[in-house]
This record gives sequence, structure tokens and C-alpha cells, in this order.
Amino acid sequence: MENSLSNKPVRNYELECLKLIFSIFVFFSHSAFFIGPNTTVSLPPMLGSVSVQFFFIVSGMLMANSICRAKSDCLQPGKLAITYVLQRFKNLAWRLGSSLILFLFSMPIIYPKNEILVRLTSIFPELFMVNTAGIYEIRFNRPTWYISSMLIVMLPLSYLLYKKKDFTLNVLAPLTAILTLGYMYQVGQGQFITDKLMYGFIMGGMIRAICGLCFGICAYNIYKYITNTYNKNIRLLLTIAEILLYGIIFFTWFVVRDTRSIMSVMLLLPIAVAITFSEKSYVIGLFKYKWMKHFAPISLLIYLNHELSMEITAKIVENKSYKICILVSAVLTLVACLLSMLIVNIGKFLWEKKLKSILTKSDN
Repeated sequence: MENSLSNKPVRNYELECLKLIFSIFVFFSHSAFFIGPNTTVSLPPMLGSVSVQFFFIVSGMLMANSICRAKSDCLQPGKLAITYVLQRFKNLAWRLGSSLILFLFSMPIIYPKNEILVRLTSIFPELFMVNTAGIYEIRFNRPTWYISSMLIVMLPLSYLLYKKKDFTLNVLAPLTAILTLGYMYQVGQGQFITDKLMYGFIMGGMIRAICGLCFGICAYNIYKYITNTYNKNIRLLLTIAEILLYGIIFFTWFVVRDTRSIMSVMLLLPIAVAITFSEKSYVIGLFKYKWMKHFAPISLLIYLNHELSMEITAKIVENKSYKICILVSAVLTLVACLLSMLIVNIGKFLWEKKLKSILTKSDN
């Protein structure tokens, strides 16, 4: 969800705004747990699945942008690939760690006593972000399956971008994106497959990551075509196209509400994201304010901390209406986000002022 590895000199606030919107969608998708038989609320189908597809597309696009713009020799593509993935993990590590700490301190509230030790001793796949490789189920923060899948799939994809850029950009990524989307459409009966199940030798979350990241690489190709062929005469056309594409996607998603139709318009999402990233339509003019730089950290905080708030809400609020549960969850998410920021700031301070010099000092 971070844009920090992109080589674009200025952050794209429109893209960051979309990330925030889709993070809020993920929040509401997980609120389905609170919908009872007498509740009149009806959430759009695949609210979380489509949002995560968007995140995968953006991540794949930024990965391709970063690697293809890097001026480094490719004599060691494997080393470059693992360095790239580790850097992505490093950029997320503080936020991931702070969210996990909040879960650990909240265990007495949300888990039975006889389950706490089991969860603690099975934490390591989740801690190292390899849980969606099939090693173990997610024991704490379930939305992090997206990050785990993203990091694992990025390793071979980044290697191929370093080693065989032309083949990966123009053959492998488009073909893989279409085939995996078609596979999910068939196996999932017209919708995204679940991330928790094994499909043959690979988990569903990994297949979704492969599909989304490859569509993100396709989005990068579209972005490059737009920037390479752009002239001021087509700016209005790009503006109309961007508005129309997002309009079709959201209309299908929120009004038509048919899963097969939603899967169909997923083919439009990489095109829309590419136009947004290019900053060549007039829409970008609405996203030029400096305060919008806070969209990115807020979206990540919401994504990483809303699960805990809903776990606590489920324990402390019983037999209440959906609106009450959502309100409590929103307040607790805000509190969790603030605590997460506090933990990160304290941790970084201690690292820079105390621990870094001690732990990184050489005996030589």
C-alpha cells in the first residue's frame, strides 16, 4: 500500500485518495460479521475482494515503475529482486509490528485463556509474512494476508522484471493476469476465490496476488504508453475516459451488484489506475493540496488496525444493532490507529537514539 518505492518525484495524491477509499471499503466489508437476520443493511458484493484487487494492481504497477526506472545493471537479478522485496517489507515493518503489538496486548480481551499460548507459539509465519505460503493460518491480523501474498509473489516477478523485462512486461504479465482471472472466475463461480483455501498446491491468496500484481504490470504498460504518446490535445479524452471507467466500475459494483458483472469490469480497473497514475487527465487538478499527503499513512493505518477493533467490538458489544457495532468499531479503529502511531514513533526514537549505535556498531 506504500508508494515510497516509486521513482516518481511527487506523490500522486489522487491515487492515495483512492487507497483511502478502498481501505474504508475493506473496513465495511469486514463489518458483515455484525449484520444480523433483522438488519436491513446490504453491503455491495465482494466489497473487500475488489478493494484488495485494487491494492494488488497499484502495488504491481509501482513495482514495475520502480524496477524499470532503476539504473542498475542486471548481472545479479536474484540479488536485486530479494533486495527489492526486503525493502518493501522494511517500509511496512514498523506499522505491521505496531499493529501486532496491539493484538498481543489485547489477547486477554478477545481470546480464551486456553487459546493464548497456542496463538503465541504459532505466530512466526505471520511475523515473517510467509503465512499465505500455506505454512499456517493467520492467527492475529487477518487482513495482512494481502501483504504476505504480495511480498511472496513480488520475489519471482521482480526477478523476471530485472532479468527479462521485455518478456515480463509484454508477454508474461498480460497472459498470466488474464488466465488467473479466468481461473478464479470459473473456480469461484463468478467471483474471487477465498484467500484461505488451498487450490492444488497454492493458496487462494497467492493466486489473487499473482493476478492483481500482473494486472498492475499491465497498468504500468498502459501508463508508459500514455506518457510516451501524450499531448495536450488528448487530455480531455483522458479525463473523460478516467471518469467513465471509474463510473462503470462503481456503478456495476454498487448498483448492478452482480458478481459476474463485477468480475467483468475488473478488466477496466488497470486502465483507470494507469490513467490516474499518469496524472495526464484534468481530474488530478482536484488533488493538489498538501494536506492530502496524509491519505497514504491513514489508509495503511485503517487497513492494519480495523480488524482488532472489530474483534474487540464483537466481545464487548453483544446483541446490538449494526449501526452501534459500526460506530464502536470506528471509534476503536481510531484509537488503535493513534496507538499504532505512538508505538511507531517511540520505537523509531529508541532505535535512532539508543539501539542503532549499539546493535550496528562493528567490533572492528
